[in-house]
Amino acid sequence: LKEMFASPSMINHFHVEFSPGIPSRELRSRAGLMTHGYKVGIIPEAEYKAFQTIGRHEKDQAKSFDCLKEVPVAKGRRGAETDVEQHYCVELWRKSKGINRDRSVLACTFAHLIAMRRCVDEKFDVILEDNVRSIKNLGGNGAVFSGDEDATETGSNGNFCECAKRIRDTIMASSNESGDQKCDLRYFGWLGSVKNLTWVIETHAKRTTNSNQSLHSNNCSTFPFPTPEHFEGDDLDKVGGTPIWGAYAYWISEDGLNAVLSTLQKDVGAMLWKGKRMRCYKAKPIDKIMPRRVIDSGLSVHVGTHPAFFRAPMLTSKIHKQWDPEFCKSTEYQLECSGGGGLSWNNIWLREEEKHIVALRHETGKWFTEEELKDKAETLEVL
Repeated sequence: LKEMFASPSMINHFHVEFSPGIPSRELRSRAGLMTHGYKVGIIPEAEYKAFQTIGRHEKDQAKSFDCLKEVPVAKGRRGAETDVEQHYCVELWRKSKGINRDRSVLACTFAHLIAMRRCVDEKFDVILEDNVRSIKNLGGNGAVFSGDEDATETGSNGNFCECAKRIRDTIMASSNESGDQKCDLRYFGWLGSVKNLTWVIETHAKRTTNSNQSLHSNNCSTFPFPTPEHFEGDDLDKVGGTPIWGAYAYWISEDGLNAVLSTLQKDVGAMLWKGKRMRCYKAKPIDKIMPRRVIDSGLSVHVGTHPAFFRAPMLTSKIHKQWDPEFCKSTEYQLECSGGGGLSWNNIWLREEEKHIVALRHETGKWFTEEELKDKAETLEVL
């Protein structure tokens, strides 16, 4: 990301700061879970302060929560009767201690909550994950530019940035189109399955986008985050599940953040869930939690028609590696069809290794990870 934002077309348009991630291993212990849960704002202060009164070696003992005996259980929580009778942190620990691989999902949610707080307090415009790549500059008439360097907009002073332009236009479009209801969650990058993206781009966006697009340069506009109500009357064979994935490029308001935190503070089940036949709880990803909680609170969520950021090709996910090729397939479709369309990987800022991966995709029809490319190179050297 540092290299991307230091590129000639980006460097004068962005001020970038980094928010630390949370290693999933730090959530394995009671002490680690309590510390990070309090930092993100979901564990009650009284419970955390009581926990801090015991010694470091006692915090991970079976009786460590005995320190909460004098602390009242918070009222107004949601869940089963046996859940809400317990202190919040006790319920959180009981449900999270066996999530195993999903602990990475919970750590990701916590990291996003910390980044959201900084975004609100320090008034940033965009929150990015480290798996994104920006759109490069296009030709002055919006035509595709396929060279290694950014095109320069016709008549510009050389200080043009397509990525920054799309962000500004999306903010302006969102502000103009929200009417009496302000936007509280705004997406500058988004993804989905090819089937769902087809419905979002060809049906939902066209049906719900503000028709007065002449207000915005290059027809940039926004549409509401799709919900089940938007499916009504459509062929459900063409859409299903969660229409839009990802939390890799977005902005959230203070009201939006408070809506998310308020729900998580009252309901551990909004983060951790288990079906009747499941042995262990699973963690809900932040891209499922965030829009649902904001919308359920009566707030507005807007999605930009012209994404400024896209998911990097085959940047191996730590949570769902099996879906990496499908993410790339969806991104190719999105580049071709959304926000004016006609784009390809050539129009995205990529590292040299990623350019090689895309080139091999064109040659072989297969997607390779960087690790697989290294193994292949080492094999050739041996031969």
